[in-house]
Amino acid sequence: MKRALCLILRLYALNAESFKDVLTKGDYTFFNKKVVSPIKRYADRSAFYLGLGYQLGSIQHNSSNLNLSQRFNKSQIIFSDSLSPVFKNSYVSNGLGVQVGYKWVGKHEETKWFGFRWGLFYDLSASLYGSQESQSVIISTYGTSMDLLLNAYNGDKFFAGFNLGIAFAGVYDRLSDALLYQTLLQNTFGGKVNSNGFQFLVDLGVRLGNKRNQFGFGIKIPTYYFNHYYSMNNISNNSENVLKVLRFLEYGINSLLYQVDFRRNYSVYFNYTYSF
Repeated sequence: MKRALCLILRLYALNAESFKDVLTKGDYTFFNKKVVSPIKRYADRSAFYLGLGYQLGSIQHNSSNLNLSQRFNKSQIIFSDSLSPVFKNSYVSNGLGVQVGYKWVGKHEETKWFGFRWGLFYDLSASLYGSQESQSVIISTYGTSMDLLLNAYNGDKFFAGFNLGIAFAGVYDRLSDALLYQTLLQNTFGGKVNSNGFQFLVDLGVRLGNKRNQFGFGIKIPTYYFNHYYSMNNISNNSENVLKVLRFLEYGINSLLYQVDFRRNYSVYFNYTYSF
């Protein structure tokens, strides 16, 4: 019994450092063999998060005009119309973004390099546009996003990695001269003003931080747009439209705004995120 007790005490003295609390300390060594604790808490770990950031980007303003002309035949006056080329102009935008959601990150030695993030977001981008940049546009983008998280390093106190994600979003824009478009487009020939749309975005970024505080740098790129424009309906050669065209021509107006479109080209973001 004494020999057995002495052997146990000797083994304990030789391996005192190996008998750590595996529930809280993580990796440990037992008889010179490394054992991985299944619940080690790394810096990048599963948690609810709330983020806020600044966005620097570009807003594109596309427009085309309807060129009017008149000609005569034996019985009536008719007019012909043709669309001008699309005029494209880009302007610098500034804005902010808010994100909230939950992220899952592996907690084993073999899985701490990977994670998944799902959340909701809202982006606000504002810009001045026009020949004198005297008009303003505010574009609100809101929806849900999903990210694949890849960690280059994930230690006890610090992590660094990347994120690759996609987002499905709705879009709404507000213009300082919206009444002008309604007058020229909607009221002239019964056109429509549609300031809502749909987007599909791609998100590429870099992440780094500790257990609570994290920073993200990246770029959001909209890749698809749907119904995000102000447009005039197709016009016909009925008597009412002919009179309108003649009235425009009498005042020397031979070109009317036909279609306008606002969109974000991209947004570079700088985010701060807090993990609960």
